[in-house]
Amino acid sequence: MQDIGIIACYEDNRVQEDMFKDYFSKFYNIQLHPIQFDELCAKVTYKNLLLNRIPKYITILPETKNDVVNVLSPSVQGYSKSPIYDKWDQYTYAKILFSYWDKYGLTFEDVYKEPEMVLSFISNENNSLKKLDAEMNLINSD
Repeated sequence: MQDIGIIACYEDNRVQEDMFKDYFSKFYNIQLHPIQFDELCAKVTYKNLLLNRIPKYITILPETKNDVVNVLSPSVQGYSKSPIYDKWDQYTYAKILFSYWDKYGLTFEDVYKEPEMVLSFISNENNSLKKLDAEMNLINSD
């Protein structure tokens, strides 16, 4: 949508939004290069694959046709203390990231280097945000 990007992750019950709001908030008012936006999409996609719970929903039907339908959902964590995400694997993440990035002419070997090093157009090694021009050249590193 021109200058607006939306990442939606259906049926995770807003878990990623809640757990990683500090991470995502860094990008709210920043213009990202499309390759950076695709990197965020790959992260959300892979994290969603690691979710090891199935959100449950309770629908409360209205008594009359003019009333609203209520949909409630208990916590995805439930009563278990075990993590709700399986362990992150850099190689698997790199495969998903590559599926977003192959349109830029990158190879899988560009994206993933042993041992477990994945290329990022978002973050520098010190986790500062990379700023790119239209040709994907680094403008500066904060």
